[in-house]
Amino acid sequence: MRKSMNSEDNKRALPRYLCSDSFSNCVVQVGPQRYELISLNFNRGGIALFSPSPLPEVTQVQLSFSLDTGENCLSVHELGAEQRYCHDSDVGFQYGFSFTVSEDKEDEATATLQEIETYLAAHTNDEDRYGLFS
Repeated sequence: MRKSMNSEDNKRALPRYLCSDSFSNCVVQVGPQRYELISLNFNRGGIALFSPSPLPEVTQVQLSFSLDTGENCLSVHELGAEQRYCHDSDVGFQYGFSFTVSEDKEDEATATLQEIETYLAAHTNDEDRYGLFS
């Protein structure tokens, strides 16, 4: 029996949802430098990103991304984030960031992150996670 990434056996605090084609690339701002990375998966607590080349070694960044739901565009601009991991592979680098919402942006950012997660959760097919069978 095949288990989904979001099954009860998953030890993660929050399930992860694949970023659909309507999810933008993520702009990672490190000081004055900006890097565009591919958005892989998301939940209201953080995001996984891919880059063919490494980012500078930092722990704190600002992230900007959006999701086009067809009805509206949910956008996050310059949200604080902390790098949690970096996995090097033959084809590039996968990064994990947890969001650090500042008090002045807390209500708006938290609501937008929750709205994005809710949309992705409603449009996720755990039986065909990568769209191989549709």
